[in-house]
Amino acid sequence: MPADTSALTIDGRACPDGTSITWTAVNDLDIPVSFDWTARTAGTRGTAVVEAGSSTEVTTDFEGPNRNTFRVVVDWVLQDREQSRRAEFCNPVMILM
Repeated sequence: MPADTSALTIDGRACPDGTSITWTAVNDLDIPVSFDWTARTAGTRGTAVVEAGSSTEVTTDFEGPNRNTFRVVVDWVLQDREQSRRAEFCNPVMILM
């Protein structure tokens, strides 16, 4: 049975302040989740882990022609199932499912 991924969220409500943005990945699952992210606006990328029942913050540069929107792509694998979501920040919490 596939894992319930509805508890993994990305909090992007905070708009950028200056030249960087901090966003939070929240994991309500009972297993850690490793994810790759790409900040499409700034062209930066990285990898992070959200421990079970925890959260982690990621800070990225915020550059580009459209400073009103920050786009990030988040990829992860749960139980051998690849998943990918795009989030536009300065909007409500993005639920990954």
